[in-house]
Amino acid sequence: MKKLLSPITSRLASTIHSRRGRRRLIGLAAIGVLCIGVWLVVRLLEEPAQGRIIAAPHDSLVTQAPPKQVSPAATLQNSYFTLPLPSGYEVQANPQTPAGVLYDQTLIKSGDLGSLIIAIAVEQMPDGGLSSDPSYRLRQQQPAEYQLTTKVIDGDTVTIANNPESAAVVAFWPHGNYLATLSVSSGIDAPSGDGNSDALSALQPLLTAWRWQ
Repeated sequence: MKKLLSPITSRLASTIHSRRGRRRLIGLAAIGVLCIGVWLVVRLLEEPAQGRIIAAPHDSLVTQAPPKQVSPAATLQNSYFTLPLPSGYEVQANPQTPAGVLYDQTLIKSGDLGSLIIAIAVEQMPDGGLSSDPSYRLRQQQPAEYQLTTKVIDGDTVTIANNPESAAVVAFWPHGNYLATLSVSSGIDAPSGDGNSDALSALQPLLTAWRWQ
């Protein structure tokens, strides 16, 4: 009986061993393929990408605002006065001169805190002099609201009326038969809190440069 089973047992053992061997070979081959794949991936990651790397300048990374346009210097010249304007004063186109006004012009001065509106007008001096002008008389009669100061420019007495509560400054300049008014306002009817220093600073160079014809 043992002799009959011996060949069968040996055949079964060889068959089992051959299957195990094939499985082992297949496992070893799979591990080898996996190792090769991992090695190729590592090599690809280590190699630098083709092309050139250009470092962007630091300034190009920051969005720069376009430079602010500043109106160039100009000159107002007419039959009544000549007024050189420094840079920053933009001359506006007036549609029509009001009745009773000999000359009028509007300027815009841009600043860090907003724009200033400058209105220039030349009229005939009213009968009775400056005190008869309605705009001047209104300010003269309300000293609690308007601060009146005077200065002499080229022999003329110029009166400056400052109303801090309305953010407006007006200069009255009598000259012979003419009366010039230069008003400066911020366009916002609210207290400035600084005594209208911006408006006074914009008005001063205009008064200094003004020349009657």
